Amino acid sequence: MFPTVRKMLKKILPPPTNSFMREVTIIKQKIDVLKDQLTRQDELTVQLLNRLSEQNDCLSDLRNILESNNRQLDEQSALFMNKFGEHHDHLINLYSFTESFNRQQNERNTQLMNKLGEQNERLSSLHSFLESINRENLRQYFESHTERINIKEQYLVLTQRLRELENSKTLSE
Repeated sequence: MFPTVRKMLKKILPPPTNSFMREVTIIKQKIDVLKDQLTRQDELTVQLLNRLSEQNDCLSDLRNILESNNRQLDEQSALFMNKFGEHHDHLINLYSFTESFNRQQNERNTQLMNKLGEQNERLSSLHSFLESINRENLRQYFESHTERINIKEQYLVLTQRLRELENSKTLSE
């Protein structure tokens, strides 16, 4: 019961002035401190907002630069892809040309090898033919060698006789 009576007395009686004033002063000091803190926070907020604005401007500039660089990269990439496509087409054409050329060369080489084989066969048959003729000629040459020597000796004898005859005729005349 005592706490209820006290509550009632507090409602009826005025509060003690010293303690009330002390509380008011403490509250006022706290309010002043809070006001100072709020003004500092306001200043910091303004500074942060200014920094954010500057950073936003920088980010905007960077975004513009990045977009410009991306456009340039896209243009260069498109040019590169066009050049790559041209080179790719050129390489394909070159490959098909070389493949066709190689096929033609292989066919020509095959034809030449066939012709060379035929010529080789002809040459070997001619060689064997000429060897047989040469052997025959050599045999005839050696057989007629002695005969030629005899004929030569007879020719020399005859020419000498003719000279003698001519000399004798010129002397007789």
